[in-house]
Amino acid sequence: ASLILGGLIADLFGWQMVFVAAALLGLAALASTFLLIPASKPEELSGKLDIWGGVLFVPAIASGLFALSRGAKTWGWDDLSVILLTIWVRQSLKHPDPLLNVRLFANRNILIANMIAITMALGSLQIVYILALLFQAPVWTGVGLGLTATFAGLAKLPSSIFSMFAG
Repeated sequence: ASLILGGLIADLFGWQMVFVAAALLGLAALASTFLLIPASKPEELSGKLDIWGGVLFVPAIASGLFALSRGAKTWGWDDLSVILLTIWVRQSLKHPDPLLNVRLFANRNILIANMIAITMALGSLQIVYILALLFQAPVWTGVGLGLTATFAGLAKLPSSIFSMFAG
């Protein structure tokens, strides 16, 4: 439904208004969060901040993403990412209050939920990026259909409904 609404906004008011609508929706969500959700009680922590967990995680993920997008075999970024992720996991397992608790992945329910999310993101959700571009690309390109953003959103609707029930 969000792609259909976004397509209608883009077709009727211009693509810039999609960002205005998203900002307004974000502000409404933020306000309702503060108004409707009670504050949680703070947990007892060991008092030690996981500084290395924060320092190692960002370059490990960034180098992995860079390896996927640009230079895995050319520059060896995949090796760097594996090394940094291994060090980060070991650091997180040793720390009493890790920044991201990797022990949670031993919980079958959490692991399955994450695997489903990854599978959906790599699979059916990619239709947005491929078909929406093909539907909206101009006909003169030889690959596009020249359709509206609203139609692209409507074409994604069956996949969105299926993904909702599958999730």
